[in-house]
Amino acid sequence: MMEPASELAAQLHNLADRDSYLQAAGELLFALFPSEGIGWTELDSAARTAKIFAYPDMPLDGKAESLVETAGDNPFFRSYLDDLTAGMWQPRRLSDLATDLELHRTRTYREGLRPLGIDRQIAMLSDRIGPVRVRAWTINRLRWDFTDTEVELAQRLQPPLRLLELAYGESRAKHLEHAYAKLGCTNRIDALGRLRGR
Repeated sequence: MMEPASELAAQLHNLADRDSYLQAAGELLFALFPSEGIGWTELDSAARTAKIFAYPDMPLDGKAESLVETAGDNPFFRSYLDDLTAGMWQPRRLSDLATDLELHRTRTYREGLRPLGIDRQIAMLSDRIGPVRVRAWTINRLRWDFTDTEVELAQRLQPPLRLLELAYGESRAKHLEHAYAKLGCTNRIDALGRLRGR
């Protein structure tokens, strides 16, 4: 059997686009971690924007806006902002950052996590684009905390997730979109055909 980090990289290599990457990574993380669901978020508190992806798919109406509004008391976001060392790339278990009482007092919990049936998480930072803009994967549970072994597994998976985030990040997508437009096509196959003179 392949080591989980190698399996992650092998299964997610050469996907067509960012949406395919998010779907495949969410599915694989869901298979590796028994959980209520997997989330991917991008939060930019300066621009006051957020994007959210969930696997399996679930209603997320208003959750991106809520994430922006509650960023100031979000234990993960605060811990990432406070950590400018190489240690910022270490996965974080929510219960290591806040007690249940502290968590339940936050708007993040009341408006974001509780309505989704979540009170336990591991977060893996996949990109830090600026001082207040981050992308991260979360593994989400209710009333069942993550073991040290699961945190160690997350530590092994986090480096390939960082690399995949760079490979499938928006900058790559924008570059490809621009290149396709210059070639007068919309996908990689047509672009290769045009470049080969077909």
